[in-house]
Amino acid sequence: MIVSVFVNKLFETILKVMKKLFLIFTLLSFSFTLNAQWVQMSNGMGTKFRIYSLGYCRNNIVAGAQNTINSATYTYVSSNNGVNWLQTTFTKVANCYITNDTFLLAGTSSGVYRSNDFGMNWSYYSISDKSISDFAKIGTTLFAAIGSFVYKSTNVGFTWSPSSDFNRFTRCLSVSGNELYSGTEVVSGNGGIYKSTNFGQNWTNSLNNAKVISIATNGPNIYAALIYVTGSIGRGVYLSTNSGQNWSPTSLNYLDIFTLAISGSNVIAGSDSGIFVTTNNGTTWAKKNQGFDTIPSINNLLIKNEFVFAGTWGKSVWRRSLSEIIGVQNISSKVPSAFSLKQNYPNPFNPSTSIEFDILTESDVLLKIFDVSGKEITTLVNEKLDEGSYIAEWNVGNYPSGIYFYTLSAENFSQTKKMILIK
Repeated sequence: MIVSVFVNKLFETILKVMKKLFLIFTLLSFSFTLNAQWVQMSNGMGTKFRIYSLGYCRNNIVAGAQNTINSATYTYVSSNNGVNWLQTTFTKVANCYITNDTFLLAGTSSGVYRSNDFGMNWSYYSISDKSISDFAKIGTTLFAAIGSFVYKSTNVGFTWSPSSDFNRFTRCLSVSGNELYSGTEVVSGNGGIYKSTNFGQNWTNSLNNAKVISIATNGPNIYAALIYVTGSIGRGVYLSTNSGQNWSPTSLNYLDIFTLAISGSNVIAGSDSGIFVTTNNGTTWAKKNQGFDTIPSINNLLIKNEFVFAGTWGKSVWRRSLSEIIGVQNISSKVPSAFSLKQNYPNPFNPSTSIEFDILTESDVLLKIFDVSGKEITTLVNEKLDEGSYIAEWNVGNYPSGIYFYTLSAENFSQTKKMILIK
């Protein structure tokens, strides 16, 4: 009898441990899946929404959405990075958002609305008869693209006044330091990018004869997405490396680009062919569509809380880890002669090292790090890559000094090399 009770208790204990281990494994697997590819974040929202805008206030993510089935419009808020969405009572679709981390403004087709609780509740705030296309901010001064004018507010958006030296239909705004950039439509032969260095009082033309739908800035580097052009200018992503004085096309010059987002020197572009990323100022772009069941049209992008959020035109919101999406860089699209894995550099190293490799044909690629005992430490690459040459960086964090190994697997190719960490 005593033995039977003991066996039963032991069996119950083993079951509890197995359940916990299974739960941990499931959570880890789920987390890895979220990080390694695009995942649709539609719980509470649904899977068939057009996303007109994405914004944030504190850690809340806000989405202006329209149901593709019944055309109903809603505003959704997520407090956990898109894992769950809550539908609010605000039914006006926002074209744009701007925040100062204590309140959130939404630009709609009928004025500016304000939320004091991070997107949950909204009330009318200002300019009821205007449609707002975009917002920007320099210090405490707010700017709004409204029709043919750029408006300015110095009292947190309560009252606005138009720029006296500007009359171009503006689609988008962006800021670099104290420089304000306006992307405009082509009207009567005029259009392109205009720049103001005195808070919108005066403007100079920076790029002619182009319909500009998105601008992203990083110091003197200005990126512009052109979806319709006239004259000799082509479509795609253009780059200025001298604050808008001169422009040249990047290698992504064959698609209509609808939205740009920037994180340091990394630029992400959204198009009707999905997501593209450059880490070398547009010299090369890498497709980043892993996880999409069918490639959606990307209407807007938001980088927040170490994630990239993609608002699509009919397939709601998708999410991917920022570190994973820029973790491997395409350094050449020239087709190599064979699969190969190169020695890491520097070696020995601390605190990071770079690993280059060549991909002969489009392949599912795995690049993993192991310790000296053969235990897997981390996965640097786990995605389908086009043919070309790539580089991945490993930041070692708190791992101790010692010998480590890295293995590249692609198609029928597999190779392992040794590296040494010295702290």
